[in-house]
Amino acid sequence: ASYGTIYRSKDGGVNWEIILGSGNNVNSDLAMTQTGLMIAVVGGEDQTIFRSESAGESWVDITPLDFPTDYLRLVPDISASNDSIVYVIGNRNNNDEEHLLWKYRHQDDVNTAWTDLSKNLPNSFNSQSGYDLYVRISPFDTNFVFIGGTNAYYSTDGLSTSSKTFQFRGYGRDDHHP
Repeated sequence: ASYGTIYRSKDGGVNWEIILGSGNNVNSDLAMTQTGLMIAVVGGEDQTIFRSESAGESWVDITPLDFPTDYLRLVPDISASNDSIVYVIGNRNNNDEEHLLWKYRHQDDVNTAWTDLSKNLPNSFNSQSGYDLYVRISPFDTNFVFIGGTNAYYSTDGLSTSSKTFQFRGYGRDDHHP
């Protein structure tokens, strides 16, 4: 992933081909499993979330119909223990007050489910206008999720509530300067 474009090399980096984006988009990111399942996010004018089961040979737009269109950057993660689970975190309108967090569950090409978990993000979550965005799912428990901005948090219930999300690094702590 680079500025507005997702590239792929099939020869160890000697040659590269564009597989998504046009270079005009603001941000792009990619998560990939060991089996080649990929989730790609492309911001800017395309603003789309894609899924590929073919190591990037073909892509399906999985963006939910009610997904916000005013985001600037998205970061995805795929669960290592259950690759049907994906979390996507992002910032909206270059505003450190507004962020989004969605969970995707893939069952088959017809049955998919998106859940908006944005309201469960910590009130103090700050990404410095999208510069500091991080989401990772524990490889052992899909409900143990780490999110980060200028502060680092973990949730023991997949952020399905705000009561089980805890700050463990960041501002207000002696052991970290974001």
